[in-house]
Amino acid sequence: MDAERVAQKLPLILLIALALSAAASFYRFIVLEDYIVRYEVPCDPASQDCFVGCEDTACAEYHFYAEARKQARDLSAACGGDVSECPAAERCVPSDTYCTITYCDTTDPDAQCETVQSGAQTEEPELLDTL
Repeated sequence: MDAERVAQKLPLILLIALALSAAASFYRFIVLEDYIVRYEVPCDPASQDCFVGCEDTACAEYHFYAEARKQARDLSAACGGDVSECPAAERCVPSDTYCTITYCDTTDPDAQCETVQSGAQTEEPELLDTL
């Protein structure tokens, strides 16, 4: 008898657990904005070690970037809804909860970096097809 009762209530218990999990996730990610955002910021290969990316699938044009990671709530407070046109997104400020800007590590043989030496670009990097 008890096993039948548990079996009848199990779907309700699972539904309640699912609803609580969804509510907790909504609160954390939407209300608190408690997550890290990773995005590309402009990089000047003349003065920094930049990652190299392709503008299109044929990889006819390159773009140079650094990787930024910032707490979503800090990014939202500084830029509002549009991060792509926000200069505050391109740098870390002391009030940021978490923020890093990562430049390409030229000592890593697997890294796809571009640097400029003596005012002339080094050879074009061999880019992977996965970019």
